[in-house]
Amino acid sequence: MPTIKVSQESEAKVFRALLETRQPIQSIAPADKHLYIINRYQLEVLKQLGLPFEEVQQNVTPR
Repeated sequence: MPTIKVSQESEAKVFRALLETRQPIQSIAPADKHLYIINRYQLEVLKQLGLPFEEVQQNVTPR
């Protein structure tokens, strides 16, 4: 599953778009890192909407 990093400035818009997909979202600790585990569908939605995010590869634990 893709892990994305979102800037603090765009987090509200990105998170709202993710919620509208009605798909699961996992936030990764610590919260100040703004990391989320999403699925491929959500990744495509964010790309289509042109929302800013960075796809990252990490070994992280969901909170």
